Amino acid sequence: SLRNSPLLKVVTPSPEFVYNYMFLWDAAFVAVACLLIGAGQIAEDRRANALEMYLSRPVTVRQYLLGKLGTIGFYVALVTVIPTTIMILAQLSVSWSEAGEVLRLVKLLAGTLVGGAVWVLIPSLTIVTPSSLADRGRNTAILWMGVVVMLEFVVSNILREVFNSDHFYLLQLGFNIRQVLNAILGNDTDLVATV
Repeated sequence: SLRNSPLLKVVTPSPEFVYNYMFLWDAAFVAVACLLIGAGQIAEDRRANALEMYLSRPVTVRQYLLGKLGTIGFYVALVTVIPTTIMILAQLSVSWSEAGEVLRLVKLLAGTLVGGAVWVLIPSLTIVTPSSLADRGRNTAILWMGVVVMLEFVVSNILREVFNSDHFYLLQLGFNIRQVLNAILGNDTDLVATV
């Protein structure tokens, strides 16, 4: 029957599916969006001496930074949170007559929106910060990739091996985001209980 179809299990929204889609499958798209769109956000304004022009208008520093964060956040959400939300709403529209299913999907939608906000905010902040330090977009991209690669793959793994402690996983930004998303979504398949 259609209800027991393996394909239906794959495309039915669940905490595991939302986590896999938003974080695991789209992580490369988020990195590309950060590099292509976010790297030059502030750096190119600094290079062109446009900061003085922007901030001499009735635009505060807070408004300027929120605008830059909003720009990169929109593109990150476009590939992660928005498709997932649309899929959950579509599933909700066809299963509104099942009381338990509606409650499950509403909870999943709330978790998706909160977890998605975290997943959008962290990469946006981590690319806008080096963009404010560099004077060219490519320098920002190099700085961002260097820090991410060093912390994710080199420093944390070396310290883990030297001290024989899994606590150094906490240096990995991806590990921390993964744990927060899993906790918010209630997905225990990739959640590490104790480090």
